[in-house]
Amino acid sequence: MKILSASYYSDSDGHEQMLVVTDEGDLRLSACALKLRLVLAGFVFVGEESKFADREIVLPAKWAGNDSEMRLHGFTAHPVIVALAQRFVEAVSADTFRCGPVPIPTEPPMIVNAIQMETKPQKSITWRDK
Repeated sequence: MKILSASYYSDSDGHEQMLVVTDEGDLRLSACALKLRLVLAGFVFVGEESKFADREIVLPAKWAGNDSEMRLHGFTAHPVIVALAQRFVEAVSADTFRCGPVPIPTEPPMIVNAIQMETKPQKSITWRDK
């Protein structure tokens, strides 16, 4: 899959969104649907029925923080989509989100080893009052 372009926009309710245009179709990401811990670890929720989703991502029990492994459905680990999602989450949480085109990353995403995170995020994004 080739990423052709990406842009930020706000939906009719004012929620931050990102449109990723690929050679296989359009992918829309919503800031409120992204889980920060998973995005930092390199996994982006794209929807269970999405053609962009990997078949299944299995996380070991140690990473999942319990006695059994965690199976992710509806996620992708595509490096460019992960990097775009990380920048998107950062822009929303840092209040630097601006509608319009965004550059396509050329560097691989920064992946955080979630096992070694000192504190686990409780929410995906800390929303600001509008």
